[in-house]
Amino acid sequence: MKKIIKTLAVVLCLFELSSCNDSEKKKEPQPQGNLMITEFIQNGFNSALELYNYSEKEIDLGSYRLKLAFEDPQYINLSGKLGAKQTYIIAYNSDYVNEEIKNKANLLTDNLFYSGKLQIIVENNNKAVDVLGVEGSQYEYCKDRGIVRKQNYLRPTTNFDEYEWIRYPKTTLTNLGNVNNTVTEEELLEGPKIDISVAETSPYISETNSTLGGGGFVTVTVRSYGDGDTTTFNIPTYLGFGSYSSVRYQNVDTRETMSNMTQEWGVPAKNYTNERLRNAKRIQLQSVLNAPLQETFERMLAWVWIDGTLQNFMLVKEGYSDVAFGENESIYKGIYYYDWLYHAKLYAKRNKLKIHGEKDPYWDYTTNTPKS
Repeated sequence: MKKIIKTLAVVLCLFELSSCNDSEKKKEPQPQGNLMITEFIQNGFNSALELYNYSEKEIDLGSYRLKLAFEDPQYINLSGKLGAKQTYIIAYNSDYVNEEIKNKANLLTDNLFYSGKLQIIVENNNKAVDVLGVEGSQYEYCKDRGIVRKQNYLRPTTNFDEYEWIRYPKTTLTNLGNVNNTVTEEELLEGPKIDISVAETSPYISETNSTLGGGGFVTVTVRSYGDGDTTTFNIPTYLGFGSYSSVRYQNVDTRETMSNMTQEWGVPAKNYTNERLRNAKRIQLQSVLNAPLQETFERMLAWVWIDGTLQNFMLVKEGYSDVAFGENESIYKGIYYYDWLYHAKLYAKRNKLKIHGEKDPYWDYTTNTPKS
């Protein structure tokens, strides 16, 4: 019995020693940091980057640096202290820098002349704690744009998700130096609204160039229904296009439903748009600001509003279309329409909606043809 007790005592001692060692291992310092990127503006000499101390304590910036992931990486070393919930602005060091950016900057550097494609990494003691962009990728998450982190994603992460950010025009500086956005995630998913001041004052056709849009509105009715992104509307004759015109929805491109070429998800997109048009109380066209009024097939290009909701946006958000053909200057709440649609695409891809992952109920996947 004494031998058994002695053996149990030895085992217990070893177990306690092992537990103690494991506890000590858990207490070993792990790579971590309280500094994160909350805004980046890519605008040549007027580029700027905002860092944010999201913790409740002051931090020493001396252990941090930025890594710009070129083939030959470049580094921006940091120094000094940064208070809790405070921002730190880095700007390009040039005589051409906007004075407002220069006045907000905590650090001017020659290394921030950046493309908005390659990855920017926040390192703490040479360990990555936060990233902007995807390693090894050069897709343009921020070319000629500002990109601002959403309020509900304020935490460092080494897994970049573009959905957690909002894109702004590259000249927008109102967010620089704070972590407040002008638009919430909920508003982004609702889509842009009709700006009454624009609707009441802007002409449909530019007053300086009769081939371009002035960003104004006209009320129309449906003459004939088309596919998901094309409808023929009865339009005011004073526009100079006759009494009706085929209208191509700006910045969207749904799948085809032609008799000799129907594509997967073409029929659902067609049904979705036409059902909303049939139930509409009011349909308005908005011309695309400073863009051609017509495209190469002489169809009008327009933003199509159905009862105050932008159908171009809804087609992208619901997963019926990607964002297509070009930029524009139309803007709502400081964000280009194009970027409203771009965020809607990120939402649809994130949720694998329609063309991004679902099965078309009108498609025969055995024969890869429309169902008869």
